[in-house]
Amino acid sequence: MTDTLEHEKLTERFEEVAMLLLKAMDALMKALERRKTPKGRTVLPYSHLSRREIEVMGLAVEGLSNKEIADRLNISIRTVKSHIHTILSKTGISNRLKLAAVVREERKGKA
Repeated sequence: MTDTLEHEKLTERFEEVAMLLLKAMDALMKALERRKTPKGRTVLPYSHLSRREIEVMGLAVEGLSNKEIADRLNISIRTVKSHIHTILSKTGISNRLKLAAVVREERKGKA
């Protein structure tokens, strides 16, 4: 009985450490994906965003509220919030204002 309990505890701890390592690797990969160009501009990894996420991001960058985005795309506000959260997570950017600044800077560089 004691061996089984110890094995279960060891297995749980191993799974915890494995999850921490996966999260650390994911964070590292996100950091590597956001690279700097020779001009020092940040390049977003758009290939990791879905078409809908790119659409939502564009509207958010234009300054539309979650409700306005939801109305425009005929989706729920909760779905918009989820898309925004996912976009920020995938790009490693902490908030909408910083996202808007990065997107605008990138658009300037392409113009």
